[in-house]
Amino acid sequence: MEWGASHRPYVAGKELRILAEMGLHHDLQALVLNRRLLDQSEPLVDSQYIEGVQSRIDMQAPTEIRWLAVYPKLTSAEMGSLDARFGAVSSVKPWLLQWLSGPLTPALLTTGAQLPQDDPFVLAIGRGRLTLRLRMPEPNLEAIGRWLQLFQLAAQEAKRVAGDW
Repeated sequence: MEWGASHRPYVAGKELRILAEMGLHHDLQALVLNRRLLDQSEPLVDSQYIEGVQSRIDMQAPTEIRWLAVYPKLTSAEMGSLDARFGAVSSVKPWLLQWLSGPLTPALLTTGAQLPQDDPFVLAIGRGRLTLRLRMPEPNLEAIGRWLQLFQLAAQEAKRVAGDW
């Protein structure tokens, strides 16, 4: 867990980062992000990466934002109750659906409700690692505790789903 200067351009100022090596398959990429960040990033990704029938990848964009151009996005129906506040993409869509089908969804809704809608939030799996990022101008132990609890649940659910796969 780290708090400090943001490592991503979509998080202004300081951020809370929680990371864990999960031992998940390195080809699995999954991303859950708040609706505001999704709505801001999608047009940028589309304009940068899709030019007629040609595609290009801008390596300056954060990895998880590039995933928006590469992987299928969950539909509103697939997102269910999360759709109003979040979006999600994955390299293995059935894996992502299973990850969100358990207690992670209500936890995201509860904890996410305490996040200002303009503040970016990312929960990502890539290269076998689970990462949570969000804007946090000042460290707040109560808020950190809530986000850590969500992260631990996301890790537990990722291991559960990985076992099924």
